Amino acid sequence: MKYVGKTVFFRIVYGFRIEVYDKNNELILKKEAVEGKNKTVSDAKHYEAIANKVPTSIPQIRREFTRIFSNGASFLSEAAKKYDQPTHYARKIMELRELYDDDILDRYIAEALKTGKLDIKSFRAMLKEHNRNSVSGPVTNESTPGEQTDTASRECSYYEE
Repeated sequence: MKYVGKTVFFRIVYGFRIEVYDKNNELILKKEAVEGKNKTVSDAKHYEAIANKVPTSIPQIRREFTRIFSNGASFLSEAAKKYDQPTHYARKIMELRELYDDDILDRYIAEALKTGKLDIKSFRAMLKEHNRNSVSGPVTNESTPGEQTDTASRECSYYEE
């Protein structure tokens, strides 16, 4: 994966072996050439860095979703009342684990259960709002309680030391 988008060089040895080199002339890979035109050879090991880490079988999705999230069983139960494939939505939520902590996702699963917004589009919208609030959300000004401003203020006396 570290060579994606990079320039590499190759040479054909003995007419049937391909050797691939990086810009420093370091050998990256040796492969046997494939007979015929327009053939593709792939190796699963080369894709491990981007391999899907979310299960694809329905029973495994159910097991993992309920194991990871305390609200997982309730979500699957409620989603089954609205959708033919509730595990589809569970799997999409599990894919979001690359971006969010499990506790945040679990909190929003609970929120989705309260609001009845169990589809992935609504779930992502809630997370988008969470991001908006956590990055640039309104800050309460200490001088006037309850008033919201666009700037943050905080105690800075520790800088005096």
